[in-house]
Amino acid sequence: MKILASLCILAALLCGCSKQAASEVAPIRVAVAAGFVPALQAVSAVFEARNGAKIEFVAGATGKLAQRIRAGEPFDLILSDDHATVVYLTREKHVIAGSAGCWARGPLALYGPRVDAKDAAPMLKAGEFQKIAIADPDVCPFGIAARETLDDLGALKPFEERLVKAEDVAQTLALVDAKTTDLAVVCYGQVAARKDGHAWIVPEHLHAELAGDLGVVQREGAHPRAREFRDFVLSKEAQELIEKAGYLRGTH
Repeated sequence: MKILASLCILAALLCGCSKQAASEVAPIRVAVAAGFVPALQAVSAVFEARNGAKIEFVAGATGKLAQRIRAGEPFDLILSDDHATVVYLTREKHVIAGSAGCWARGPLALYGPRVDAKDAAPMLKAGEFQKIAIADPDVCPFGIAARETLDDLGALKPFEERLVKAEDVAQTLALVDAKTTDLAVVCYGQVAARKDGHAWIVPEHLHAELAGDLGVVQREGAHPRAREFRDFVLSKEAQELIEKAGYLRGTH
Protein backbone atom coordinates (compact mmCIF):
# COMPACT_ATOMS: atom_id res chain seq x y z
CA MET A 1 0.00 0.00 0.00
CA LYS A 2 2.85 2.37 0.85
CA ILE A 3 4.46 1.66 -2.51
CA LEU A 4 1.15 2.33 -4.29
CA ALA A 5 0.66 5.59 -2.40
CA SER A 6 4.20 6.69 -3.25
CA LEU A 7 3.62 5.93 -6.91
CA CYS A 8 0.41 7.98 -6.86
CA ILE A 9 2.21 10.94 -5.31
CA LEU A 10 5.02 10.65 -7.85
CA ALA A 11 2.51 10.51 -10.71
CA ALA A 12 0.75 13.61 -9.40
CA LEU A 13 4.03 15.49 -9.12
CA LEU A 14 5.04 14.48 -12.63
CA CYS A 15 1.64 15.53 -13.95
CA GLY A 16 1.99 18.93 -12.26
CA CYS A 17 5.45 19.40 -13.67
CA SER A 18 4.21 18.39 -17.11
CA LYS A 19 1.42 20.95 -16.99
CA GLN A 20 3.82 23.67 -15.86
CA ALA A 21 6.29 22.79 -18.61
CA ALA A 22 3.51 22.88 -21.20
CA SER A 23 2.39 26.32 -20.03
CA GLU A 24 5.97 27.56 -20.24
CA VAL A 25 6.27 26.33 -23.84
CA ALA A 26 2.90 27.75 -24.89
CA PRO A 27 2.91 31.41 -25.97
CA ILE A 28 1.57 34.21 -23.81
CA ARG A 29 -1.73 34.91 -25.55
CA VAL A 30 -2.54 38.62 -25.69
CA ALA A 31 -5.80 40.23 -26.84
CA VAL A 32 -4.83 43.62 -28.25
CA ALA A 33 -6.78 46.49 -29.77
CA ALA A 34 -6.06 46.40 -33.51
CA GLY A 35 -4.83 49.97 -33.79
CA PHE A 36 -2.18 49.43 -31.15
CA VAL A 37 -0.56 46.32 -32.64
CA PRO A 38 2.38 48.23 -34.23
CA ALA A 39 3.25 49.65 -30.80
CA LEU A 40 3.95 46.15 -29.53
CA GLN A 41 6.12 44.72 -32.30
CA ALA A 42 9.44 46.01 -30.96
CA VAL A 43 8.31 45.48 -27.36
CA SER A 44 7.50 41.81 -27.87
CA ALA A 45 10.70 41.24 -29.86
CA VAL A 46 12.83 42.49 -26.97
CA PHE A 47 10.85 40.50 -24.41
CA GLU A 48 11.05 37.27 -26.41
CA ALA A 49 14.78 37.61 -27.05
CA ARG A 50 15.51 38.33 -23.41
CA ASN A 51 13.15 35.91 -21.69
CA GLY A 52 12.55 33.11 -24.18
CA ALA A 53 8.76 33.29 -23.79
CA LYS A 54 6.79 33.70 -26.99
CA ILE A 55 4.00 36.25 -27.44
CA GLU A 56 0.90 35.57 -29.54
CA PHE A 57 -1.19 38.62 -30.39
CA VAL A 58 -4.87 38.35 -31.28
CA ALA A 59 -6.00 41.70 -32.67
CA GLY A 60 -9.50 43.09 -32.95
CA ALA A 61 -11.96 45.67 -31.70
CA THR A 62 -11.74 46.09 -27.93
CA GLY A 63 -15.44 45.40 -27.40
CA LYS A 64 -15.31 42.12 -29.30
CA LEU A 65 -12.13 41.03 -27.53
CA ALA A 66 -13.85 41.64 -24.19
CA GLN A 67 -16.76 39.47 -25.34
CA ARG A 68 -14.34 36.66 -26.17
CA ILE A 69 -12.73 36.90 -22.72
CA ARG A 70 -16.15 36.79 -21.06
CA ALA A 71 -16.95 33.71 -23.13
CA GLY A 72 -13.91 31.96 -21.67
CA GLU A 73 -11.48 32.10 -24.59
CA PRO A 74 -7.98 31.47 -23.18
CA PHE A 75 -6.25 34.85 -23.17
CA ASP A 76 -3.52 35.78 -20.70
CA LEU A 77 -3.67 39.58 -21.07
CA ILE A 78 -5.82 42.22 -22.65
CA LEU A 79 -4.36 45.45 -24.02
CA SER A 80 -7.27 47.72 -24.84
CA ASP A 81 -7.56 51.15 -26.44
CA ASP A 82 -9.81 52.46 -23.68
CA HIS A 83 -10.04 52.56 -19.90
CA ALA A 84 -13.62 51.38 -19.29
CA THR A 85 -13.27 47.89 -20.74
CA VAL A 86 -10.58 46.78 -18.32
CA VAL A 87 -12.46 48.38 -15.43
CA TYR A 88 -15.59 46.37 -16.25
CA LEU A 89 -13.63 43.16 -16.79
CA THR A 90 -11.98 43.66 -13.41
CA ARG A 91 -15.33 44.17 -11.69
CA GLU A 92 -16.59 41.01 -13.36
CA LYS A 93 -13.49 39.14 -12.13
CA HIS A 94 -12.25 38.42 -15.64
CA VAL A 95 -9.17 40.56 -15.00
CA ILE A 96 -7.03 40.28 -11.87
CA ALA A 97 -7.58 43.20 -9.50
CA GLY A 98 -4.54 45.44 -9.25
CA SER A 99 -3.09 44.37 -12.61
CA ALA A 100 -4.53 47.24 -14.66
CA GLY A 101 -2.48 50.15 -15.95
CA CYS A 102 -2.51 52.67 -18.80
CA TRP A 103 0.06 51.37 -21.28
CA ALA A 104 -0.39 53.57 -24.40
CA ARG A 105 -2.45 56.45 -25.77
CA GLY A 106 -3.60 57.45 -29.30
CA PRO A 107 -3.28 59.76 -31.11
CA LEU A 108 -6.14 59.69 -33.59
CA ALA A 109 -5.33 60.52 -37.22
CA LEU A 110 -7.07 61.12 -40.53
CA TYR A 111 -5.29 59.31 -43.35
CA GLY A 112 -5.68 59.39 -47.13
CA PRO A 113 -3.80 60.26 -50.34
CA ARG A 114 -5.05 63.87 -50.40
CA VAL A 115 -4.87 64.64 -46.68
CA ASP A 116 -3.03 67.80 -45.65
CA ALA A 117 -0.92 66.78 -42.64
CA LYS A 118 -0.94 70.37 -41.35
CA ASP A 119 -4.72 70.77 -41.16
CA ALA A 120 -7.34 68.50 -42.72
CA ALA A 121 -10.26 70.03 -40.83
CA PRO A 122 -11.35 72.23 -43.77
CA MET A 123 -11.44 69.16 -46.01
CA LEU A 124 -13.81 67.39 -43.64
CA LYS A 125 -16.00 70.44 -43.07
CA ALA A 126 -16.40 70.99 -46.81
CA GLY A 127 -17.11 67.35 -47.51
CA GLU A 128 -14.20 67.08 -49.95
CA PHE A 129 -14.21 63.29 -49.93
CA GLN A 130 -16.23 60.44 -51.38
CA LYS A 131 -16.10 57.89 -48.56
CA ILE A 132 -14.53 57.86 -45.11
CA ALA A 133 -13.85 54.66 -43.17
CA ILE A 134 -14.24 54.60 -39.41
CA ALA A 135 -14.11 51.73 -36.95
CA ASP A 136 -17.44 50.47 -35.64
CA PRO A 137 -18.27 52.82 -32.75
CA ASP A 138 -20.34 50.11 -31.06
CA VAL A 139 -17.25 48.03 -30.28
CA CYS A 140 -14.24 50.28 -30.91
CA PRO A 141 -13.24 53.43 -28.99
CA PHE A 142 -11.47 54.74 -32.10
CA GLY A 143 -14.81 54.62 -33.89
CA ILE A 144 -16.40 56.63 -31.10
CA ALA A 145 -13.58 59.18 -31.31
CA ALA A 146 -13.96 59.37 -35.10
CA ARG A 147 -17.67 60.19 -34.80
CA GLU A 148 -16.96 62.76 -32.08
CA THR A 149 -14.38 64.43 -34.33
CA LEU A 150 -16.70 64.58 -37.34
CA ASP A 151 -19.52 65.85 -35.15
CA ASP A 152 -17.39 68.60 -33.60
CA LEU A 153 -16.33 69.71 -37.08
CA GLY A 154 -19.93 69.76 -38.30
CA ALA A 155 -19.21 67.00 -40.81
CA LEU A 156 -21.16 64.12 -39.26
CA LYS A 157 -24.83 64.78 -40.08
CA PRO A 158 -24.30 66.35 -43.54
CA PHE A 159 -22.09 63.49 -44.75
CA GLU A 160 -23.18 60.54 -42.62
CA GLU A 161 -24.18 58.55 -45.70
CA ARG A 162 -20.52 58.62 -46.75
CA LEU A 163 -19.36 56.78 -43.63
CA VAL A 164 -18.12 53.23 -44.07
CA LYS A 165 -18.02 51.28 -40.81
CA ALA A 166 -15.16 48.80 -40.52
CA GLU A 167 -14.91 46.00 -38.00
CA ASP A 168 -11.92 47.62 -36.29
CA VAL A 169 -9.37 50.37 -36.84
CA ALA A 170 -7.01 48.03 -38.73
CA GLN A 171 -9.72 47.48 -41.33
CA THR A 172 -10.24 51.22 -41.77
CA LEU A 173 -6.64 51.50 -42.94
CA ALA A 174 -7.05 48.46 -45.19
CA LEU A 175 -10.05 50.10 -46.86
CA VAL A 176 -8.20 53.26 -47.79
CA ASP A 177 -5.15 51.28 -48.91
CA ALA A 178 -7.43 49.24 -51.18
CA LYS A 179 -8.94 52.52 -52.48
CA THR A 180 -12.38 51.41 -51.33
CA THR A 181 -12.54 54.72 -49.46
CA ASP A 182 -10.48 57.85 -49.95
CA LEU A 183 -10.18 58.63 -46.23
CA ALA A 184 -9.83 56.59 -43.05
CA VAL A 185 -9.73 57.52 -39.38
CA VAL A 186 -6.91 55.48 -37.85
CA CYS A 187 -4.52 55.37 -34.94
CA TYR A 188 -1.51 57.49 -35.91
CA GLY A 189 0.90 54.73 -34.91
CA GLN A 190 -0.51 52.60 -37.74
CA VAL A 191 0.81 55.03 -40.36
CA ALA A 192 3.63 56.86 -38.57
CA ALA A 193 6.33 54.73 -40.21
CA ARG A 194 5.08 55.53 -43.71
CA LYS A 195 6.32 59.13 -43.59
CA ASP A 196 4.29 59.96 -46.71
CA GLY A 197 2.82 63.17 -45.33
CA HIS A 198 -0.77 61.99 -45.66
CA ALA A 199 -1.69 61.73 -41.97
CA TRP A 200 -3.29 64.56 -40.01
CA ILE A 201 -3.09 64.11 -36.26
CA VAL A 202 -6.52 65.06 -34.94
CA PRO A 203 -6.37 67.63 -32.11
CA GLU A 204 -7.26 65.96 -28.82
CA HIS A 205 -9.94 68.54 -27.97
CA LEU A 206 -12.09 67.15 -30.79
CA HIS A 207 -12.59 63.76 -29.15
CA ALA A 208 -12.35 61.87 -25.88
CA GLU A 209 -8.90 60.68 -24.86
CA LEU A 210 -7.81 57.37 -26.36
CA ALA A 211 -5.94 55.85 -23.45
CA GLY A 212 -5.45 52.10 -23.50
CA ASP A 213 -5.43 50.03 -20.34
CA LEU A 214 -3.98 46.56 -19.93
CA GLY A 215 -4.81 43.83 -17.46
CA VAL A 216 -3.91 40.23 -16.64
CA VAL A 217 -6.78 37.87 -17.40
CA GLN A 218 -7.99 35.81 -14.45
CA ARG A 219 -8.44 32.20 -15.53
CA GLU A 220 -7.38 28.68 -14.68
CA GLY A 221 -4.29 27.59 -16.57
CA ALA A 222 -3.10 31.14 -17.29
CA HIS A 223 0.47 31.51 -18.50
CA PRO A 224 2.80 31.85 -15.47
CA ARG A 225 4.77 34.64 -17.17
CA ALA A 226 1.81 36.79 -18.17
CA ARG A 227 2.41 39.30 -15.39
CA GLU A 228 6.07 39.45 -16.33
CA PHE A 229 5.11 40.63 -19.82
CA ARG A 230 2.58 43.04 -18.31
CA ASP A 231 5.31 44.58 -16.15
CA PHE A 232 7.67 44.87 -19.11
CA VAL A 233 5.07 46.69 -21.24
CA LEU A 234 4.75 49.28 -18.46
CA SER A 235 8.52 49.60 -18.00
CA LYS A 236 10.46 52.69 -19.07
CA GLU A 237 12.29 50.69 -21.74
CA ALA A 238 9.10 49.44 -23.36
CA GLN A 239 7.40 52.83 -23.07
CA GLU A 240 10.25 54.39 -25.04
CA LEU A 241 9.77 51.79 -27.79
CA ILE A 242 6.03 52.51 -27.84
CA GLU A 243 6.72 56.22 -28.24
CA LYS A 244 9.18 55.60 -31.08
CA ALA A 245 6.46 53.68 -32.90
CA GLY A 246 4.32 56.84 -33.08
CA TYR A 247 2.17 56.41 -29.98
CA LEU A 248 1.98 58.35 -26.75
CA ARG A 249 3.24 56.81 -23.52
CA GLY A 250 0.84 55.44 -20.96
CA THR A 251 0.01 57.26 -17.75
CA HIS A 252 0.48 54.45 -15.22
